[in-house]
Amino acid sequence: DRPTEKQDPGPPPRPATGDEAIAVLMEGNTRFVDNKPQVRDTADIKEIWTSISTGQEPFATVLTCADSRLGPELIFDQFVGDVFVVREAGNIADSPTNLGSIEFGQAVLGSKALMVLGHSDCGAVEGMLHPEKVAEVPAVARWLRYGDSARARTLAALPEDAADRA
Repeated sequence: DRPTEKQDPGPPPRPATGDEAIAVLMEGNTRFVDNKPQVRDTADIKEIWTSISTGQEPFATVLTCADSRLGPELIFDQFVGDVFVVREAGNIADSPTNLGSIEFGQAVLGSKALMVLGHSDCGAVEGMLHPEKVAEVPAVARWLRYGDSARARTLAALPEDAADRA
């Protein structure tokens, strides 16, 4: 279904607190789920591109999987410059690069909140639960070892017969 009415996006969101930033993301997600996204015309887009060419002021940071099916700007109905996106297979934020990026978003860019966006059927999570499935991809297998403690806790919490199905 196509949106039935144009929703004026107004000015870019500028929440003052983390709670306000999360509320803006959740309102955007509701629009996405309801298929009623904000619609920008060409003049709006040109103005946004011009304003962000000299710097960025994202109101939130989103740590998400590297999965190409996820687009935080779409899922939260935001536009370029509104969210600072950090991607990592399986949302493992243990590398200095990703931790540094998350810190940069908050300390330098002024991001007010961190949202971790997970998803179903994650290949990295599957590889973490079943390391033999990524044995042929050594870099991924090494990276997913960061999740060993989470894997152990998850498998220990499952009923005995569920571990085979995880």
